[in-house]
Amino acid sequence: MAEIKPGYFLAYKDIFVSPDVISIAAEEILRVSGRKAAFVIGGLIGTKKYKMSARGIDTNVQLIAEEVNGGGHFGTAAAESDEKLEVFVDNLIQAIVSVKNESNNN
Repeated sequence: MAEIKPGYFLAYKDIFVSPDVISIAAEEILRVSGRKAAFVIGGLIGTKKYKMSARGIDTNVQLIAEEVNGGGHFGTAAAESDEKLEVFVDNLIQAIVSVKNESNNN
């Protein structure tokens, strides 16, 4: 797991699991105090695709997911890709770094 920018954490593994495992992992990573967003990538069992699950606290993870052809809601989002894991991870890192944070705190 790596902190891509302050409060934004990314974990990935080249293993194939159910989509729920990936989503639950993102939720658990976000539970640690001080974290703003968690992104988890893993392979989808029975496919050759990878899934990214994103969770955020007062952080618009939907904007980041959209940058890697995903979508969702302000605090929960996801994307799927048939790219190689390394390419998907690199694209997600670029999205995390480049997308300006929009928070719920106005």
